[in-house]
Amino acid sequence: MNRVVNWSDALAVVLADFGPKPFAYGESDCVIFARATIEALTGRDIFDGEELTYNDKAGALTALKDLARVSGVEKLMDKFLGKRQDFAYCQRGDIVSATFDFGVALGVCVGNSAPFIKGDGMFERVFLKDCRSRWEV
Repeated sequence: MNRVVNWSDALAVVLADFGPKPFAYGESDCVIFARATIEALTGRDIFDGEELTYNDKAGALTALKDLARVSGVEKLMDKFLGKRQDFAYCQRGDIVSATFDFGVALGVCVGNSAPFIKGDGMFERVFLKDCRSRWEV
């Protein structure tokens, strides 16, 4: 996937936009965050304009099944971004996943760590060495 010329500035805008937002299914969650990041960096909506409408975890899982016939956020990224990549080549803006007490979530590489959306409106940073998977953007 090719990135836009000013992708670094675009990434900063996405991070600034999502950083202060509290977690909300369908508005400010890991799928919406990953989608916004990918679109900002590539100019392409990986879901081809398909609207995702849900407001709870059950609705999110149903939306993923309806959109891509997959269960879980990692399988969603597999479908739209392809094969998982080695962390040795991870760069800013790549999508990563990590495990939390509530399950697996998506974040965005910003160097040696990745921010993930938390419930209180602050990012939780996870070191890449503690992440599960990575997809190149």
